[in-house]
Amino acid sequence: MSKRPSMAAKRMSRQESDLVSLRTEREANKFPLSKAPFLRADTLTAAEQESIELEEGELLCKAPDEVPWIDLLLEISMTTAFASLTDGTPVLQWANVVSYICFFTFVWWIWVAQVAYNMRFRQADWLHRLWVLCQLIVFSALCAFTSDFDITFGLTGSDPTEALREQLMVELGNDNGRLAAQTFRNERLPRVNARGISMVLALSRLLLLAQYVVVFFHAKGLKRNSILLHIGTLMFSSLCYFGAFFVLGSSGQDDFATAIPALEVAKLVLWFLPIVVEMLSHFVALRLPGFVRYSTESVSARNATIFIIILGGGLDKITSGFSAFVGNIGLKVNAIPLFLATAAIFICLFSLYFSTPGSTRELSNRRALIWFMSQGLFLGPLLITLQAIAQSLQFSNLLNAVQLGASALTPMFDHMRDFPDVNVTVEMFPATQILFDKIGNSLPVVISDANRALAYQKKYNESINTYELQETMIIVYDGILTTLDALPDVGSLLWAKANTFLTVSMTNATYLTEANYNDIWSGVIFDRGSSELWLFPAAGASILALVVMSLIKGTPRDKFEWAIVGARSAFGTAICLLVLLDIGGGASPITASSTLSGSKIWTLVLGPTQWPLIILAFVLVALRATEHIIALAANRTYMSFENIPMFQPPARSRTHRYQRNAPNDRDSLALNDYRYSYTDRKTAEPAYNDPFDPYAEAELEDSKISRQTSQSDTVDGDGDDRTLHGDEVPLIPKANAPDGY
Repeated sequence: MSKRPSMAAKRMSRQESDLVSLRTEREANKFPLSKAPFLRADTLTAAEQESIELEEGELLCKAPDEVPWIDLLLEISMTTAFASLTDGTPVLQWANVVSYICFFTFVWWIWVAQVAYNMRFRQADWLHRLWVLCQLIVFSALCAFTSDFDITFGLTGSDPTEALREQLMVELGNDNGRLAAQTFRNERLPRVNARGISMVLALSRLLLLAQYVVVFFHAKGLKRNSILLHIGTLMFSSLCYFGAFFVLGSSGQDDFATAIPALEVAKLVLWFLPIVVEMLSHFVALRLPGFVRYSTESVSARNATIFIIILGGGLDKITSGFSAFVGNIGLKVNAIPLFLATAAIFICLFSLYFSTPGSTRELSNRRALIWFMSQGLFLGPLLITLQAIAQSLQFSNLLNAVQLGASALTPMFDHMRDFPDVNVTVEMFPATQILFDKIGNSLPVVISDANRALAYQKKYNESINTYELQETMIIVYDGILTTLDALPDVGSLLWAKANTFLTVSMTNATYLTEANYNDIWSGVIFDRGSSELWLFPAAGASILALVVMSLIKGTPRDKFEWAIVGARSAFGTAICLLVLLDIGGGASPITASSTLSGSKIWTLVLGPTQWPLIILAFVLVALRATEHIIALAANRTYMSFENIPMFQPPARSRTHRYQRNAPNDRDSLALNDYRYSYTDRKTAEPAYNDPFDPYAEAELEDSKISRQTSQSDTVDGDGDDRTLHGDEVPLIPKANAPDGY
């Protein structure tokens, strides 16, 4: 009997294990200043050289396990830049969408180019850790120039409403000097941001250029044409971005506030031309001697990581507005369908990405690179879709809050019309008092203004309609929009119109009209609800981008993958076609007579229920259900006609003594005579031989099975001690029967 180890021996064993693990950790933390990424032929054994298959001109590199954990910092810093852009420039208008996509292109390409380098040449050394720190600085610097970023600055011409805005601002008490200073600042910031972005992009190219230069020196004695191409294109990109920086400051003025259209066009060329050149250079480099392969596993891991991080950032943007739902008027129980629709959209987008056909296919070198870069076609619309969902939820809450706030004043207005000689008091409207407390407004102040309006009506025969419009605007603008942080930009035309409406005398029948009220309210709808106009095209483009990515990975391998690709194409196109609902959406949502415009999108949005999110969720859920049905059809098993249970005769009854054991009952055995294969070929070979087929009479006659009634009659003394009926078959199949049966 073995002796148990003593406690001292156990402690010694643990100490030895700890020392071994400590030594392993210390060895892993030994980083040289710079480590060559290449595996040379003279360092490999003969067996390793035979097992490695290289294309002509290909170099072999090996990345350490430590790399993915540090590279995660790159994805996080990239997402931080997007979050900074969203906070500095909310995606509320079409111009914001265009600017957001352009900024996304810059950040995405910085990430793609760096990850393309890391997947091939990144090593565990101190120099590469320094590169990571520099990349964090680059993305942090980009965050500094995201406020009021406008890609269309200097290209759209003068604003025809500028004169009206200045007139209203003067009426609100702003002198011309202050207006000139505000205009100067508004025109200067986009120019300064553009110059700052140009400089950051140039520094990012220089940083990547330095990394390729180090790799070039490590490749001494090897073919380096491919690396030289990367170095050349990065030098070209750096010159272009430095050129954009100086071009934007070449107007001859120190303030950089004067926009020159020709310079703005040159800026766009110098910004996007290097990206196109660098992108093409990656494909050309794969055809030159000295290239390094892109592995499918690395590309899949990077794509999945950045998708999850961006999806998480979008979820954070969506949930950040939920705090406005608590303690305020707005969405309550009627928010449940919208929340369920949002959750369904989010889950469907997540599952659609990870259930893309061909996700596990091994890709060729060039195809893997194309697939890696094509993800930008998906991430861009995905970001816009997530931003539109967040804005749609907040806008739905705003609409419900405005509806409740306006309806709370209705009892008071009705009382003023029915009893014009009776002053109103706070005690008359307890429900209104509760609602005003929730939004932080004072009902006594409103009551005081109401009694003053009644006095004007009695003394001067003035209508209270002007007071009703102004008081409703006060509740909507000063109460609800302020509480929900949905006020228009200070100094904008909408801001000037609303403040003028609020400050004029309550008897000013010239300005306090229903048409002006509806014009301001329509402006608020445009300002906060325009995301409904691009929700469907952005979501549809995301689905179609997944189709493109799937086809890039390879042609569908069977009819079921073709069916999934076809379903995604059909549903994605259908979602995009929902943009037809936007026809007429650019006109005022509410007419001067307080009726909805003819646009279907505003009919869906401004009704009791906000339908766009629900419609999108329904379509995406239908797409996922269709894909599940296709998947079930692809995995189904085929059975021959005679083995389908419904066509079998009734099972013969037996006494309990002679009942077969459950594990051996023929009725519990699955009959899979035909099985599906991905080659679309069916095999007639049965999955197993049925030992209990009572219809093989000829086979039973040849089996020479004698009926045994006692255990002693068997060959091995292990026979069947039961008596068989005339219509029964022995449990022992012919193939397994002992000799003598």
